[in-house]
Amino acid sequence: MFLVDDYRFIIADGVKLITGLTEFVCQQIKMIKKIDKKREANKMKKTPTRPEINQSIVFTYCDDLDLASRFFRETMELEFVVDQGACHIYRLTDLSFLGVCCLPDRPRSQVGVMITIVSSDVDGWYEFLTSKGVKYIKNPGHSEKFSVYSSLFESPHGYKIEIQNFEDKEWHKRNIKV
Repeated sequence: MFLVDDYRFIIADGVKLITGLTEFVCQQIKMIKKIDKKREANKMKKTPTRPEINQSIVFTYCDDLDLASRFFRETMELEFVVDQGACHIYRLTDLSFLGVCCLPDRPRSQVGVMITIVSSDVDGWYEFLTSKGVKYIKNPGHSEKFSVYSSLFESPHGYKIEIQNFEDKEWHKRNIKV
Protein backbone atom coordinates (compact mmCIF):
# COMPACT_ATOMS: atom_id res chain seq x y z
CA MET A 1 0.00 0.00 0.00
CA PHE A 2 2.83 2.31 0.84
CA LEU A 3 4.30 1.77 -2.63
CA VAL A 4 1.06 2.60 -4.40
CA ASP A 5 0.74 5.84 -2.41
CA ASP A 6 4.31 6.71 -3.28
CA TYR A 7 3.58 6.17 -6.96
CA ARG A 8 0.43 8.29 -6.71
CA PHE A 9 2.49 11.01 -5.05
CA ILE A 10 5.23 10.69 -7.67
CA ILE A 11 2.66 10.64 -10.50
CA ALA A 12 0.87 13.69 -9.03
CA ASP A 13 4.18 15.56 -8.72
CA GLY A 14 5.10 14.52 -12.27
CA VAL A 15 1.80 15.85 -13.58
CA LYS A 16 2.38 19.14 -11.72
CA LEU A 17 5.90 19.32 -13.12
CA ILE A 18 4.71 18.57 -16.65
CA THR A 19 1.88 21.09 -16.31
CA GLY A 20 4.33 23.73 -15.00
CA LEU A 21 6.79 23.02 -17.80
CA THR A 22 4.00 23.17 -20.39
CA GLU A 23 2.88 26.57 -19.07
CA PHE A 24 6.51 27.80 -19.09
CA VAL A 25 7.05 26.58 -22.67
CA CYS A 26 3.78 28.23 -23.77
CA GLN A 27 4.90 31.53 -22.22
CA GLN A 28 8.24 31.25 -23.98
CA ILE A 29 6.52 30.55 -27.31
CA LYS A 30 4.28 33.60 -26.83
CA MET A 31 7.35 35.77 -26.13
CA ILE A 32 9.14 34.39 -29.19
CA LYS A 33 6.07 35.08 -31.32
CA LYS A 34 5.99 38.70 -30.06
CA ILE A 35 9.68 39.10 -30.86
CA ASP A 36 9.14 37.58 -34.32
CA LYS A 37 6.23 39.97 -34.97
CA LYS A 38 8.44 42.93 -34.00
CA ARG A 39 11.20 41.68 -36.28
CA GLU A 40 8.75 41.24 -39.15
CA ALA A 41 7.34 44.73 -38.52
CA ASN A 42 10.89 46.13 -38.61
CA LYS A 43 11.58 44.28 -41.85
CA MET A 44 8.44 45.81 -43.33
CA LYS A 45 9.70 49.28 -42.39
CA LYS A 46 12.14 49.82 -45.21
CA THR A 47 15.13 51.99 -44.52
CA PRO A 48 14.76 54.93 -46.87
CA THR A 49 17.11 54.83 -49.82
CA ARG A 50 18.84 57.94 -51.06
CA PRO A 51 16.70 59.61 -53.70
CA GLU A 52 18.31 60.08 -57.08
CA ILE A 53 20.02 63.32 -58.06
CA ASN A 54 18.75 64.46 -61.43
CA GLN A 55 20.84 67.58 -62.07
CA SER A 56 23.05 70.05 -60.25
CA ILE A 57 23.43 73.82 -60.15
CA VAL A 58 26.35 75.67 -58.59
CA PHE A 59 25.38 79.23 -57.70
CA THR A 60 27.86 82.10 -57.59
CA TYR A 61 27.12 85.61 -56.33
CA CYS A 62 28.03 89.05 -57.58
CA ASP A 63 27.47 92.78 -57.20
CA ASP A 64 26.98 93.32 -60.95
CA LEU A 65 24.64 90.73 -62.48
CA ASP A 66 24.91 92.20 -66.00
CA LEU A 67 28.72 91.97 -66.00
CA ALA A 68 28.86 88.43 -64.58
CA SER A 69 26.00 87.19 -66.75
CA ARG A 70 27.44 88.74 -69.91
CA PHE A 71 30.75 86.93 -69.21
CA PHE A 72 29.04 83.52 -69.05
CA ARG A 73 26.71 84.26 -71.97
CA GLU A 74 29.04 86.11 -74.37
CA THR A 75 32.61 85.27 -73.39
CA MET A 76 32.16 81.63 -72.39
CA GLU A 77 29.15 81.23 -74.71
CA LEU A 78 27.17 79.19 -72.22
CA GLU A 79 23.50 78.64 -72.98
CA PHE A 80 21.30 81.00 -70.89
CA VAL A 81 18.41 78.79 -69.71
CA VAL A 82 16.68 80.49 -66.77
CA ASP A 83 16.14 84.15 -65.91
CA GLN A 84 14.87 84.52 -62.35
CA GLY A 85 15.41 88.26 -62.28
CA ALA A 86 18.10 88.40 -59.60
CA CYS A 87 19.58 85.05 -60.72
CA HIS A 88 20.59 83.76 -64.15
CA ILE A 89 21.24 80.08 -64.82
CA TYR A 90 23.50 78.73 -67.59
CA ARG A 91 23.78 75.19 -68.94
CA LEU A 92 27.17 73.48 -68.64
CA THR A 93 25.93 70.03 -69.70
CA ASP A 94 22.53 68.36 -69.91
CA LEU A 95 22.79 67.62 -66.18
CA SER A 96 24.85 70.47 -64.74
CA PHE A 97 24.29 74.20 -64.55
CA LEU A 98 25.99 77.34 -63.31
CA GLY A 99 24.01 80.15 -61.73
CA VAL A 100 24.93 83.72 -60.96
CA CYS A 101 22.89 85.83 -58.54
CA CYS A 102 22.86 89.40 -57.32
CA LEU A 103 21.11 89.35 -53.95
CA PRO A 104 21.44 91.76 -51.03
CA ASP A 105 21.84 88.93 -48.47
CA ARG A 106 24.31 86.96 -50.58
CA PRO A 107 27.61 85.47 -49.38
CA ARG A 108 30.23 88.21 -49.70
CA SER A 109 33.37 86.16 -50.33
CA GLN A 110 34.61 84.05 -53.20
CA VAL A 111 37.49 82.69 -51.11
CA GLY A 112 37.51 78.91 -50.99
CA VAL A 113 35.23 78.53 -54.02
CA MET A 114 36.44 77.28 -57.37
CA ILE A 115 34.26 76.33 -60.31
CA THR A 116 35.74 73.39 -62.20
CA ILE A 117 34.59 72.55 -65.70
CA VAL A 118 35.74 69.14 -66.89
CA SER A 119 36.58 69.11 -70.60
CA SER A 120 38.70 66.91 -72.83
CA ASP A 121 39.92 70.07 -74.61
CA VAL A 122 41.67 72.25 -72.01
CA ASP A 123 43.90 73.79 -74.69
CA GLY A 124 40.90 74.55 -76.89
CA TRP A 125 39.22 76.42 -74.01
CA TYR A 126 42.45 78.32 -73.38
CA GLU A 127 42.71 79.44 -77.01
CA PHE A 128 38.99 80.24 -77.18
CA LEU A 129 38.92 82.34 -74.01
CA THR A 130 42.27 84.11 -74.47
CA SER A 131 41.06 85.17 -77.94
CA LYS A 132 38.20 86.91 -76.09
CA GLY A 133 40.55 88.70 -73.70
CA VAL A 134 40.38 86.38 -70.69
CA LYS A 135 43.60 86.58 -68.64
CA TYR A 136 44.70 83.28 -67.19
CA ILE A 137 46.15 82.83 -63.71
CA LYS A 138 47.58 79.44 -64.75
CA ASN A 139 48.12 78.44 -68.35
CA PRO A 140 47.28 74.84 -69.33
CA GLY A 141 49.63 72.40 -67.65
CA HIS A 142 49.96 69.01 -66.01
CA SER A 143 49.61 68.44 -62.26
CA GLU A 144 51.33 65.26 -61.14
CA LYS A 145 49.82 65.66 -57.66
CA PHE A 146 46.23 65.49 -58.94
CA SER A 147 46.83 63.61 -62.23
CA VAL A 148 45.04 66.29 -64.27
CA TYR A 149 45.76 68.65 -67.10
CA SER A 150 44.20 72.02 -66.29
CA SER A 151 44.18 75.79 -66.55
CA LEU A 152 42.82 78.53 -64.32
CA PHE A 153 41.36 82.01 -64.76
CA GLU A 154 39.19 84.40 -62.76
CA SER A 155 35.71 85.52 -63.74
CA PRO A 156 34.81 89.23 -63.70
CA HIS A 157 32.92 88.64 -60.43
CA GLY A 158 35.98 87.17 -58.69
CA TYR A 159 35.49 83.41 -58.90
CA LYS A 160 38.33 81.13 -59.92
CA ILE A 161 37.31 78.93 -62.84
CA GLU A 162 39.33 75.86 -63.70
CA ILE A 163 39.10 73.97 -66.98
CA GLN A 164 40.32 70.47 -66.22
CA ASN A 165 40.85 67.08 -67.85
CA PHE A 166 41.47 63.96 -65.75
CA GLU A 167 44.21 61.62 -66.94
CA ASP A 168 42.07 58.71 -65.74
CA LYS A 169 39.11 58.76 -68.12
CA GLU A 170 37.18 56.46 -65.77
CA TRP A 171 37.50 58.82 -62.73
CA HIS A 172 33.76 59.45 -62.51
CA LYS A 173 32.88 55.75 -62.49
CA ARG A 174 34.65 54.94 -59.25
CA ASN A 175 32.96 54.15 -55.96
CA ILE A 176 35.46 54.48 -53.13
CA LYS A 177 34.45 52.49 -50.05
CA VAL A 178 35.63 54.03 -46.81
